[in-house]
Amino acid sequence: MKPRCHHMSHWMSDTLKEIFESGASALTQENGLNDKSTSRLDALILLLHCANLTKEQYYTHPELHISRKAILKYHRMIDDRKNGYCTAALIGCKEFYKYSFQTSKHTLIPRSDSEMLVEIALDQAEKHSGTVHILDLCTGTGCIGISIAKDLQEKKRKCELTLSDISKRALKIAELNCASLNVEAKAIESDLFAKMKGCKYDIITANPPYVSKNAYARLKAEVLMEPKRALIAEDDGFAIVRRIITNSPFHMAPEACLIIEMDPDQTNAAADLAVANGFEQVEIFKDLAGRSRGIKGSIPK
Repeated sequence: MKPRCHHMSHWMSDTLKEIFESGASALTQENGLNDKSTSRLDALILLLHCANLTKEQYYTHPELHISRKAILKYHRMIDDRKNGYCTAALIGCKEFYKYSFQTSKHTLIPRSDSEMLVEIALDQAEKHSGTVHILDLCTGTGCIGISIAKDLQEKKRKCELTLSDISKRALKIAELNCASLNVEAKAIESDLFAKMKGCKYDIITANPPYVSKNAYARLKAEVLMEPKRALIAEDDGFAIVRRIITNSPFHMAPEACLIIEMDPDQTNAAADLAVANGFEQVEIFKDLAGRSRGIKGSIPK
């Protein structure tokens, strides 16, 4: 870790704007492990969090002064960001789809690419009348499953949501997010389908570990700060994706759909595996950058 060195004498009289600029400047320095392309955005998000202000308040009153405690907290967070911790982990929350989710060091940080799973699931839900039974595997913060359920709830649609993860600590965060968004869900600590014998679902979503051991070493510093268990899988990252595809049919109702995220290089093999396991209408879907990001497939009637 890099040493913390602060010049406290002049901070205490600095305005919001000056404090922000000092943080942004620190994050643009080459000696940091942080992503320099988001330095100013990161600095602002951290400052708003520490000062308990909105973006509108900052832009309206950049001349404001904040407490010594808030300034010290801000510069500690700037140091942590330079050392590779991502902004969402530092402030403990991340926007995903239309909602805000609590995060922790025991969960992956929600990423916008995974919003595709929510959109595809909502399209699939339109094909079902009555209550939609949804399972979100490897749920982490619960952001995918909870976003689907919350959106359906806002549309006055009934659904039964199950959130599953092998990590008890991750499930605790998912349950907190359910509570904050007023979404009912059953949380199951399970290694994939191990504790779901006899259960059938209309929609199964999953963002499982899919990074190979070799690729893991090349990840950004901020991703390396996230739980390794939630990132790495055996067999060049494909082991858990394979288990989900081969076991899902036993837990899918007629015309149910599986939607699973993975590495772009895994999608062709995953699609072939899905067809071999009886899936129909198998498609590779793309992320916001146009890269292959996962597959979806349905079980026949």
